[in-house]
Formats: sequence, C-alpha cells, structure tokens
Amino acid sequence: MIKKYFADNRQLINRLTESYKDGDLILTPSKKLAHLIVRFYRNLMIQKGKSGWEIPKVYSLASWLQELSLMRDVPLVAPSYYRWKLFGDIFSDFRPPEPLRTSVKLARSLDASLSTLIRHKIDWNKTENESELYSWRNQVFTCFLNSIHSENMIHQEELPFFVKMSDGLDRYLPKRLHLVLLDTLSPSEQELLSYVTEKVETVSWEIHEHEKATGVEWIAFGDAEEEARWVLSDILEASERYPLHTLGIVMMDPAYQVPVFRKYLEEIIGRGVIENSGAYNIAYPGYLSETALFKASVLPLRFWLEEEDRSILISIFLSTYYGLWQGKRDEISLIDLDLRARNVHRYVFDFFSSISSEEAYAQYVLPDLWTKHFERIKGFRGNCEEWFRLLDELWNATGFPVTSDDIDEVSWRHYSELRLDLIQNLGDAKFSLEEFYTWLTAAASETQVSQVGYEEAGIQLLGPLDVRGLCFEKIWLVGLTANSFPQPPRDIPLVSPSEAKYVQGCNPESQWYFAKKLFPKILASAPEVVITRHSMMNSEIVPVSPFWKGEEKKCQYNLWEDNTGWWVRSDLFRQALTGAMSPSEWVFPENRLNEIIKLEELSVSALETILSCPFKFLVENIFGIKAIEEETIGIPPLERGLLLHRVLEKFVKRVINENIPLESDRARELLIKVSEETIAGRSASPFYQLELRRWTEAEKGLLMKWLELERERFSQGYTWKFAEIPFSGLKLGEISLRGRIDRIDVKKDDQALVCLEYKTGMLPSARSVFEYMTRPQLPCYLLAIKDGLIKRPVSIEVDELKFTGITGGYVSLKKAGDVEIKEYVPRNESWENFFGRWKKWVAERVEPVLNSEYAADPVPGPEQSNSSPCGFCKYNLICNRFYLREVSEQ
Repeated sequence: MIKKYFADNRQLINRLTESYKDGDLILTPSKKLAHLIVRFYRNLMIQKGKSGWEIPKVYSLASWLQELSLMRDVPLVAPSYYRWKLFGDIFSDFRPPEPLRTSVKLARSLDASLSTLIRHKIDWNKTENESELYSWRNQVFTCFLNSIHSENMIHQEELPFFVKMSDGLDRYLPKRLHLVLLDTLSPSEQELLSYVTEKVETVSWEIHEHEKATGVEWIAFGDAEEEARWVLSDILEASERYPLHTLGIVMMDPAYQVPVFRKYLEEIIGRGVIENSGAYNIAYPGYLSETALFKASVLPLRFWLEEEDRSILISIFLSTYYGLWQGKRDEISLIDLDLRARNVHRYVFDFFSSISSEEAYAQYVLPDLWTKHFERIKGFRGNCEEWFRLLDELWNATGFPVTSDDIDEVSWRHYSELRLDLIQNLGDAKFSLEEFYTWLTAAASETQVSQVGYEEAGIQLLGPLDVRGLCFEKIWLVGLTANSFPQPPRDIPLVSPSEAKYVQGCNPESQWYFAKKLFPKILASAPEVVITRHSMMNSEIVPVSPFWKGEEKKCQYNLWEDNTGWWVRSDLFRQALTGAMSPSEWVFPENRLNEIIKLEELSVSALETILSCPFKFLVENIFGIKAIEEETIGIPPLERGLLLHRVLEKFVKRVINENIPLESDRARELLIKVSEETIAGRSASPFYQLELRRWTEAEKGLLMKWLELERERFSQGYTWKFAEIPFSGLKLGEISLRGRIDRIDVKKDDQALVCLEYKTGMLPSARSVFEYMTRPQLPCYLLAIKDGLIKRPVSIEVDELKFTGITGGYVSLKKAGDVEIKEYVPRNESWENFFGRWKKWVAERVEPVLNSEYAADPVPGPEQSNSSPCGFCKYNLICNRFYLREVSEQ
C-alpha cells in the first residue's frame, strides 16, 4: 500500500482527482466527502476541455458495502424492525433476568450491543461466566443469529465478513483502490479492506498528524450562549466576503449547539436547507420522532396512556395539525380554564361523558367522535396494519394532518414509508396500545427525515466527524472544552466491562487516540480557523480541553452593541426595540374607575393590587386577564388554602356556637370530623388522602399543632368571639371597601381585640404592612371595627380604648413545623398615628387610578427590595415598565 500525506484537504483532493483513472475506486468516510470529490473532478474535467458529466467511481465505505450486499451469493441484511421483533419473539423462550422486562427498548439494546460486538470482532462467549445477565444475553445472541441465518439473512454488521467470503467479490474489485482518510476503521472493516488491498494496488490518502501552526485564532468566552451569538455574528459578517458554502461551523457539542444555532439562524436568515438548497445547512440528522407532525400524530395514543391528561387533550384541540378545531382557539382556551377551575387534570374522558349537551363547550368535545374513534383506542389490540387503519379513521375524522410547509410534507412522506416498513416487517404480531406506541416511537427515532445536504447548500454546520476531508475558506470550531473533546467514554448497554476494553470509544484511552487523529483533520479543512470555547455553562465551570493550545484571546460579546445589523432581524431584538418605543404609561380616555368596572365597592384584595401595582390592577381587575397557573403535581396551593379556610371556619363557628371546651377531646374529634367532611368529595384521590393525613395525624398533623397552639392561647386568657365576619361600606376618600375578617379574638384581662387572618403561604413582613403599606388587610379590618361596620362585642367599647386595645396578626399554616400566631404592631407610633399616615398614602396611590391612569409603578420597586412584585409578576411580558432607552436611541 502506498501512503500519501498532505498539509490540507484541498491539496489532497486536487492531487487525488488528478491521479484518478478509469477503473479506479475511491472510498471515503462520508457521503459529503464523496460528493465533494465528484465536484472537484468535474471542475477538473471542464478545465481540461472534457465533459463535465464524467464522474469518478467514488463511494462512502458504507455505501460501497451496501452495493456489494446486492451480490448474488451475499445473504439479505435483516431490517432493524425485523431484528427487534425477532428479539421480542426470543424473549418468550429466554426470559430476561430481574429486573429487566421484555420490551422494544430491551430488544433495541440487545441489537445495539450485538452490533458492537460483531463490528469489533469480540467473542462474547468469553463472558459466559461473568454473570447471569451475560449468560442470558449470550443465549439470546446465539438463538438470534441461528434464526436469521436459517432465513438466509444476516445482521448488518456481519456484512463485511460475508462480502469478503463471497465468491463473486473479485469481479467487483477495481484496478486501483484509493482510501481517503480511512484510518479509524473497525476490526471487521479493516479485515475486509486488508483482504482487498492484497489483491489490488492501493493508495492511502492522509493528512499530516502535526497540528496547524498558522491561521488559527483561539477565543474564549464567558458562557455558551455568548459564544454562539458571537460566532453567528462573525460568520454572517464573513458571508459578505466569501461564498456561503465556503464557510463552516464545526459544532463540538451538537446536542446543545444544534437547537441553539437552528433557532438563531431561523430568526435571522429564515429556513435552512430543504433537500439540496438553502442559505445554511445543519448537517446533523433529524429524526421523525423529533418532528412536530409526528408528536401531534401520537397525541391520541398518549392521551390514554397518560391517564386521560387534560393538557394532552387541549394540545389536540389547539394543534394546527388537526383541522377539525381550526378557528376555535379562543373557545378551547376557555375550556382549558374551566377544566383547571374544576380541578379536572386527569381522567378527562370520564368528566366529558358526564356533562350534558347544554354545556357551553359540548360542541367542541364532540361525544360521537370520542365514542367512535378515541374510545376505541383505549382497549384496542391488533397488528400494525389494523392499528394504522384505526388511526387513519381518527385522523380523517379530525382533519389530520394539516401540513403548512415543506418540512411537514417531507415528514409525512417519511411517516408513510415508515408505516409500510412496520406493516411488512412486523407482520401479524398483535400489540396493545402501550406496545404499539412503543414500537411506533422507537421506529420513528430511527427514521431520518432531514437531508444532510451538499456542500453547495449554504453555510455548513457540521459535527467534528462530518468535516473530515471537506474544504472551506474559513471554519469556526465552536465549544472546544474538556466536556466535548475528547468525548467521554460511551456507555453501551449489555456490553460487559471486559468487552468494553476492546470497543473503540468505550474507554478513555481509545477516545483520546481517536481525538488526537481527528483534530489535525479538522484544522486541515480551511486556511482560516477560529476556535472558541466557553468558561461557564448552566452556572457551572467548564474545564479547558487538552487540545486548547494556542494563544488565547478573551472576548466579551454584547448583543446590543453589535453593529453588523444582522441581529436586528432576531425576535429578541425586535421585541426589545418595540418595547423601548412604546409609551411608558397606559392611559384610558375620560372614564373614571367606577364607570369602567361598574362597582360600588372594591374588595380589600383589589385595593392590595392597586397599592402593589396599578398596572396589575388594570390587567386583572379591569381587563379580566388571568395568568394561567402552572400545573402542579398534587393539590394546587390555592385550592389547599381554600380547603383549610373552610375547615377552620366550620370548626371555629361550631366551637363558639356550641360552647365546646377547646381543651376537651370533643374539640379534637370535631376538628378531625370537619376535616374529613371537607375532603370527602375528593377522597378518591391519593393526594387528598395524604393531605388529610398531613392535617390530622396525631401530634404531628398541621391542624393538631394548630389546636395545641390555640389551647395554649386560651390558657393565657384569649377566647374566640367571631369567625368569618363580613363588613362593607368602609370609606377611604372616594372609594368604599368590603371584606371579610377570618377571626376576632378577645383577651378578657385587658379587654383587647385581636383580628386574625389565616395564611397558608408566607406571612407578610412587618415592613410590607407598616413601611411600604402594600398589605391593607390589617388596617382595613381594624378600621372596620372602629367604624362599627361589623357586629362588635357588647362588652367592649372600642372608642374608649383609643386603639391601644386593638391589634391584628396572622395565623401561619404553611406547614406543621411553622404553625404560629404572629401579632403586628406599629413601631415607635400608635395605631392612631399609623392610620393617619396610611390613609394619606392610600389616597395618593388611588387618585391616579380614579383618573384612569394605570402606571406600571410597583411598590417596592425592584431597585428597592428583592421582594418587589416584579420578581414574581406573571404579566412582565406585557408590562412596559422596563425598556431599553439606549436601544431606542440606536
């Protein structure tokens, strides 16, 4: 074998195409490199005055093996779906050891491990005695290979061996063989090529292993996001000097970088490569399972598998792929809000079955459609053809799929091909819903839908393996860190530690060896190379790669200071710019508050919203916009608080009305009984059963701790006087307030009143009550008592106490360990002085609202306190408080 070494890829390909003769064969590691060699050869022929249609015989190694597999005496390669099914059939004779379960996932793992062992020529029988797991695995492997060989089929990785053993191989051998950058082959591939090179003249074309010394920049950034934005800005600026297809981004961490670069490029440039053209091409295979169309198609299956989940149902209704519900988005959103309000998150079908046809949204649920198609899915069992027939009926009834672009069309074409493959390879095997869903998603995860494109298709975004042999004017090698290069050892299921030592990539030594040979090939792809890394990712320090050897330049990139103009097209920039140019305040016409909301009185909670932020009052109380709460596992916090309030109201009222001694066992038994009655309608749910136990468990329960605390207060002279007492008509300037006091206690010794509010969340700080004055509950309650707006105890003359005998506080019921009753009093002033200051503040705060001015003016502001309303506001996307003056000026 003759070996030839070159400094860069362009020089190598030029010499290769010049030396090519009829009868030669060129083998490459990738299809992209094969296409590039063809293009160089055609250009060379045109320069020599010959026809540009003449092409050399060039294949990727995998494509050449695939062509040789068509030789008459080479057995048929068993398709992957057929192999998975065969493994599943074998499980009935060889049950997997605990804790493994028979599944498609296990079949795929076995297929992957068998592929690895065959590819690396490892005798798995040597691990026979290592454990029960490997003994079982070896029995399955032996049975599997015997089965497919008896059908005159072979495993994909056995192909090199059977090609070598074929009697007809010599007829397919070239006069001369060119091996281009094929120095990292598996043992089975090496054995085949060694056999071929003994029979024909062979030339190996390689790149020098010494690293490039000139034309390389090394730039370090603070974090990965900053790095990605700078690279895109730099490459787009370079696109004004170079043809697009001569620029490349080498992604060292494709799992993270592919979605990041795709998102930014789609915003700035638009859609990428479709088939063979486009402004850029992400040469990283996408799979059918990742497409929006496929995810939408299996929503009806997931609905039943995931306990009739409400969010999946709403996803079906709102999906643009289901034409039946097009144009009804607003109505369906109201369905979602209604289901949330009714706390219907699971078993939605049972709920819909019980609603009457008069329900406002019954027309969207379509009971006939559910009964005829959706409900059949739940208990259906059939082969693949029967399953797809059932799905076709459902899809036709719901107008699926509504495709909107070329990506959807390509995805649907691959989907149609996939279903035919499954029907053909899985035959009459019957599947339950869960089994069919598992098979379908597994097959979709193996089905590539995105074309890797060609070198003419715009800016190239590639992985480190894809760039081997390609030619660019300039490349950006992005994310060269110790986490990405060399790669950490691969973990292949069901390959033993003793076997992994001989598998390329399964140990640190082989990964280092592979990276050392690959790195010079990456640098040889362009005369100009920019290598970047980031120091932080997800708030964690990222170590430097051992291949980071150049003189480092540290760079800080501020998107808003970029003067190239490219980022103006991005959604991020446009939204910020639009917000910066919007008015700083929302002002209504000549309408006053009462004319707009048609209310004679405001609730205390509405006043709290005004005091906290007038803009939030505009959104919630006038526009009626409610932020959709994040769905939580278990009982929503708001509902839990309402249930606790209901328990305490019933219990306290009965203790007062029936004069039950609080220290008696009867009081404790009553509290447990009231708790059980309150939860009774929801007791089927394990979450509510657990909550009841959390409340009433002896000595540890939340309500038991609370009862113990109240008994201690009773021993100090306190008694309960009133529970859930409403008031109205509290005048504060031009507004009138109404509210409800959770409880009023009386301390007999000093004739003091205590107004108490139950809190199942965090207690308000004293600062929010007395300094920021944004928590109006206690002041309002005490003023309502003072003004005689509630039925007060006859034994107490409030006016004579001059407020010294009135106070307020909160009962903390967040968790059992934090149960407490905390009373609040003004510091360094009397209640009377505080009320004067508080009324003045409320009047100043409410006056702009009465004049229809709803400024985004939170108290406290984010610059004043970490507890600012802005920190947990759900309306920040529509709030115009924070805008960028500098961006507006630019």
